[in-house]
Amino acid sequence: MPILKMNKDEMLCLTGPMSINILNGRLEILYKEFGKGEHLIIHKFRNYIVHALEDTELDITMGDDAKIQLINENEPYLERLNIVNDILTNNYDKVVILGGVDTGKSTLSILLSNKALRDGLKPAIIDGDIGQADIGPPCFISMSYPSKQVLWMRDLKPCVMKFIGDIKPQNYTDRIIYVLKELIEQAISDNRNPIIIDTDGWINDEYAVNYKCKLVSELNPKAVIAIGEDTWSIFQKYENIGIKVYKTRVPLNRRTRSREERRQLRKDKYLEYLNNAPQRRVGLDKVVFIGHPLFHSCDLINISTNSGFKTDLMRNLVYVTKCFNTLHVVSTSNISEEQLEFLKKTYGCDKVKTYSDSSFRRIFIAVSNGEIDYPGLIEWIDFRNREAVVKTNYTGDIKYIKLSRIHLTEDYVEQVAE
Repeated sequence: MPILKMNKDEMLCLTGPMSINILNGRLEILYKEFGKGEHLIIHKFRNYIVHALEDTELDITMGDDAKIQLINENEPYLERLNIVNDILTNNYDKVVILGGVDTGKSTLSILLSNKALRDGLKPAIIDGDIGQADIGPPCFISMSYPSKQVLWMRDLKPCVMKFIGDIKPQNYTDRIIYVLKELIEQAISDNRNPIIIDTDGWINDEYAVNYKCKLVSELNPKAVIAIGEDTWSIFQKYENIGIKVYKTRVPLNRRTRSREERRQLRKDKYLEYLNNAPQRRVGLDKVVFIGHPLFHSCDLINISTNSGFKTDLMRNLVYVTKCFNTLHVVSTSNISEEQLEFLKKTYGCDKVKTYSDSSFRRIFIAVSNGEIDYPGLIEWIDFRNREAVVKTNYTGDIKYIKLSRIHLTEDYVEQVAE
């Protein structure tokens, strides 16, 4: 493509995939400056408002679907710059960002963080979106202490990760709020300011609104940024109790992601943490498993020494636990109705839940020492020898294995268990 020339103070919206070499001049993206001789990449899932700080010449190589667009004086990015400056001027040290899917919450978080770093502050960013999961892996809430300016939250590294266990927040709202409060307290104790809480995009029904209102009430931030008219109309009432509520519009040239693109971004994160991770063998009796009823048993039944089992049934059973009036059974093949009735009678249970041993393969997990959660993968569980084969880069003591609802194929494509 020919050289792109920008006049001083001109702004353009650049949508990736795009490679840029700065031949002359200086430009700014999200308060991060780039000068002559520098090179930058705009990912295919990203777009940015580029501001020429002086007359600038760019050598741009554009991929498929890349765009260069003019922006007008009504561009919401300009009001976001004012919001960020006002937050830092007023020392609002805890900020919650709310809005729907693909409304620019994460980009706004980086804008605020970059400006704070420019001003000599030490920000913290908490990625509260367990599905998007830019800082850490999916199923986790992660926190980062940025030490340098970045353009994409995915370029930050987590200092803390807390496991939730799903990519959807609907059944974990109380847990998410608890973890957010926990991470905020840690950031406060580490003298981070401002603390920026980026939330998920679930806000389009009454349950989501109730969750987000509870989140704001319990986190008690100094400021809320509400993206979109509908979001602002819900949260403006918090002005009445002393929380500053900023209203900003959805970006005019926003880049929306398809479901498949979101899955690809999550796959990239699974690969980042697991692809080259070594295996560890963990004894089932040496750790506590959380997240599956099979392991929530009151009694562990050692089937290998139970002479009451029929021979053909005993050959297929590999693990049996009992929790109150329910028997949980892992087998290598289907169990007949006659065998189920035999199990009920033998152990005095009304219910039997059966699982295939293959259903415990390639489960995305967290391994934990009780304080630190770190991503891992159960490759398989050898129930007969009572050990799990786990893939993880975590090298410390494992006390807990926390299971998610996510299974990963050999190619790290996620499959969500129902």
